[in-house]
Amino acid sequence: MSARVEEKDLQSLAGEGLEVRFEGLYALQDVGLTATKGEILGLIGPNGAGKTTLLNVLSGFQPPRRGRVVCDGRDLTGSGPRAHVKAGVARTFQGVRAFGRLTVRENVEVASLATGMRPLAARRRTDLLLAEFELDEVAGRDAEALPYGMTRRLGIARAVAGDPVFLLLDEPAAGLSESESESLMQMLLRVRQERACCLVVIEHDMHLIMRLCDRVQVLDQGRTIAVGTPAEVQADPRVVDAYLGERAARA
Repeated sequence: MSARVEEKDLQSLAGEGLEVRFEGLYALQDVGLTATKGEILGLIGPNGAGKTTLLNVLSGFQPPRRGRVVCDGRDLTGSGPRAHVKAGVARTFQGVRAFGRLTVRENVEVASLATGMRPLAARRRTDLLLAEFELDEVAGRDAEALPYGMTRRLGIARAVAGDPVFLLLDEPAAGLSESESESLMQMLLRVRQERACCLVVIEHDMHLIMRLCDRVQVLDQGRTIAVGTPAEVQADPRVVDAYLGERAARA
């Protein structure tokens, strides 16, 4: 367990009664979510269901019209991304936000330094993360020259560099091959095990989600329609009708 988790003793990240509207259309309608330290929570649902909007609210990039975001009893609603990061919340995006002309090493080291870490400690953490995410062999390469799968891993490594308690991942396996997805899943499981942090994962790869997650929450048209274990969610008729049945029909 990381020293930061013990010191701050963060236990849960919660959204309560969240509502977001864009030009009169609901992106989220009375959505609640609770993510507990040490668990992996999956977020699934059709395109446009509100999953990324929910991550944006939980990470401070989108203020809700109604509702609250609470991190271990502290109300973070509307406080912005910087306050969320200080509270132990980090996230990745569908498009990896890396500094293309910096090396892989520099990208991870900058992320560590941004948390206030001293340079020597940041270099040591960078070495560990490069090895953990199997990026050490390309550490000196410019980020913009990386293959796609390595770019996805770099984005996660940068987020983990801040030693988060809650790591929010937006489609981390998008565009990856089957073997790359399998490798990524093992890395995410190690992140949870070795860092005792919570992962909230948006993903359309159902094979990955159902093996990776302790619980799954399903959104449809801006509302939560089911929450449960992977087996419970897969057997829920509402989920089959709204999402899984549609995907099976396309398969």
